[in-house]
Amino acid sequence: MSNATGPIVRANLILAANGATMLDGSSRPLNPKADRERFHLLRSQADVILIGGRTYSSEPYRGISQPLLVASRTLSQHEPGVEFHNCSPVDLVAIAKNRYHSILIEGGINFLNSLISAKVIDEVFLTRVRRDGVGNIFDEGELRQNYLLRSEEIFEDLSFERWDLNPQR
Repeated sequence: MSNATGPIVRANLILAANGATMLDGSSRPLNPKADRERFHLLRSQADVILIGGRTYSSEPYRGISQPLLVASRTLSQHEPGVEFHNCSPVDLVAIAKNRYHSILIEGGINFLNSLISAKVIDEVFLTRVRRDGVGNIFDEGELRQNYLLRSEEIFEDLSFERWDLNPQR
């Protein structure tokens, strides 16, 4: 569901076979080359990236080319290209929508779940890998309730899914 008139909000998430989003404290060990390529393509189309404080602390976000907005009640560092906001993920999306056209959510599942529940994401890109992860299990209930599976590409060891906001909900 592309929103041609206003800002578009996309999210990207990788899921292990057991629903986990991490392995060894990060999502990076889960993502194969095909996922990294898709990840960088989505990122290249974004004007801004939104994450939560936990993702900022556990993933390598230094040196990216887009502005980075971080929702955190505890972090308030000063770094070039990074804005910290003491607000909810939903409020952070509202801030971004006032300033940017193409918004990419790369936050963790707690960050993402609140946005899926609030139905503020237009498109969710989900990569499923066949290996198990550890920790941070994603509950797909809200996704399946509020979004429609629009496409699925299956490869040897992973699948790419695109979920669009269900306008009927």
